[in-house]
Amino acid sequence: MQDADNSVVAALQFSVPVKVAGQILHRSRAHLYELAGDGLLDMVRSGNRSEITVESIKRYQASLPRNVIAQSPRRAERARKKAAAK
Repeated sequence: MQDADNSVVAALQFSVPVKVAGQILHRSRAHLYELAGDGLLDMVRSGNRSEITVESIKRYQASLPRNVIAQSPRRAERARKKAAAK
């Protein structure tokens, strides 16, 4: 029953501690505070702790540029040869 309770809590989590947000985004604590200061992440207070909203983490990730990776020259050459053979 404990595992079921933990999954329900995780599904309902609206904010995460700064340390967890840093692990999610692979950024330092200082960088997260800079992003919050720039308005790119939303921070809330939970008692005496600062937390970052999950929605703002998703919004920040969606705003990042897409990483386009070029096809390797070797693979491109094989694709050209295969297309020419048809």
